[in-house]
Amino acid sequence: MDDAMRFPRPPVLPMLAGLVLPLLAAPAVAIQTVSVTYTLEDVWLDPDVSQPFLPPEQMTGTFVWTYVPGDFENGTATWLAIDIPWAHPAMNELVLTVDLDQIETTLVGNYQNYAADVQLRLATPLDPGHASPIDLANSSFTIENGPSYQGHVISGSVVPDTGLDLQVSGNCPTHTMTVDRVTPNGDVVLLHAGGVGALTVPLQFPCAGTPLGLDTSTALAVLLTADAAGTTTIIATLPPSVCGSTFLQALDLTACTTSQVVALL
Repeated sequence: MDDAMRFPRPPVLPMLAGLVLPLLAAPAVAIQTVSVTYTLEDVWLDPDVSQPFLPPEQMTGTFVWTYVPGDFENGTATWLAIDIPWAHPAMNELVLTVDLDQIETTLVGNYQNYAADVQLRLATPLDPGHASPIDLANSSFTIENGPSYQGHVISGSVVPDTGLDLQVSGNCPTHTMTVDRVTPNGDVVLLHAGGVGALTVPLQFPCAGTPLGLDTSTALAVLLTADAAGTTTIIATLPPSVCGSTFLQALDLTACTTSQVVALL
């Protein structure tokens, strides 16, 4: 973004007003990608079909969804951890599949009679800024580990790990930018960059040490103040040249939490 950007409120945060960080020459990258970490939250499996007298047990897991900005639906998942109740620890051939509307784990039965088929259907598709509840009516599991455990999923959701929620709507050159989950009545800055990366806020700036998802071209776009509900919105008219080549991220100056990275399209 350059001086031609017209925000209703100019950037007034003194310590960040000159935040342009050419610390390292950014490497040439053919395709920029963004990653969101998701957690299986409060997912409980009830073996009510085959073992109705056993109590439910919790399934846990974390995976990273990596995608090209503007093409979230064609991203790919990498699992960081998963724990399935009643599953044998030797199930190292477990296949984990993540789609926008479901998560499935499968292990075809082998000579040791180990098998696992857990289907978590999602009530709403995966989203980088909002939790996706599990569709309890259409989710089920079968786990073979000597005894057979079959039943239903009775609670849970898939939750993205993001402190702030940055949403951008509209078409170039006018965009509406909304940040949620800010510290109530607190200040938040919108940062912009020409690419994604792993920049850390330097020591001389507020929230020093906070990791960002932007590269070393990061600069301040605007300072905003949230309302009592932790929300702030701005409508900005931008030069057409920034559309398709600029990435945004919000930073809460009180809690030092960040949003997901959003591409300006």
